[in-house]
Amino acid sequence: MVTESVSRSPLPSPEAPAGGAGFTIVEVLMTMLLLMVVMLGLTALQLTTIRQVTNSKLASEGTRLAQLTLEHYQTIDYANIVDTGGVWSTEMKRDGVTPMQGVSADGQGDGPFTARTMIESPAAGGSRLITVRVSWLSVERGAELAPAQQYRELGVTMSLQRYR
Repeated sequence: MVTESVSRSPLPSPEAPAGGAGFTIVEVLMTMLLLMVVMLGLTALQLTTIRQVTNSKLASEGTRLAQLTLEHYQTIDYANIVDTGGVWSTEMKRDGVTPMQGVSADGQGDGPFTARTMIESPAAGGSRLITVRVSWLSVERGAELAPAQQYRELGVTMSLQRYR
């Protein structure tokens, strides 16, 4: 007669073995706390990165709009470039009627940009100094600021000396 013996492992005791096999609840909680602090830091970094990328994109598009506006002044007849007397005036869309407020980077569609132009005639005459300023609102930090402080006006300014 053959008998088989089955060995059973004893049930783990509620006390940790002397060898330290396993983690205590305090170690698990401390690890979770550390991971949570790291994740909060990474979330703040991600939000800052998104804000910076958005501002960079707006600056690039604003520069494009300023360049397009200056190129427009290079193509029109010199006699049609009217001196504004050193005063900023809102640039008009290509239709000549609609102001460039709340336009996109092409100067036509809806967007965040406002284009202003100042045209001056230097004392020497024979030329016009055309300065274009494209501005937009940048979102700052959120709810902790007063509504008037949540936005900051940013812009790009470009100039062109146009001769007869």
